[in-house]
Amino acid sequence: MTHTFIARCNKCKKVARFQGVIGEQVANTNMLELSLSDGGSTKCWYYMGICYALVDEKCCGRRVDAKLVEAKVTDHNCDGSCTSAKSHKCACKCGGLNHGKDLVSVGSWWS
Repeated sequence: MTHTFIARCNKCKKVARFQGVIGEQVANTNMLELSLSDGGSTKCWYYMGICYALVDEKCCGRRVDAKLVEAKVTDHNCDGSCTSAKSHKCACKCGGLNHGKDLVSVGSWWS
């Protein structure tokens, strides 16, 4: 199952998205493998009910936070409030698959 993540710089508030498949637990850690849709890989972990992903990119001299989109499937059709979303919460028919779709991909704009 493909999952959508939203990455945000906490200083300048730039936002990007990426997708990947969460896999097996990494031996002797609390992290999980994350195979990215662009062919790369990284790690993710759960903390207080939120899934965070390691992102190699930096913005404003800081590491970027990336959170798994929390999707609630509803009867609402996807529109600009979903495809241009900058938060990690989605409530429409797509179940998070189209969430932030209009944003740039991680790695294509970080300074």
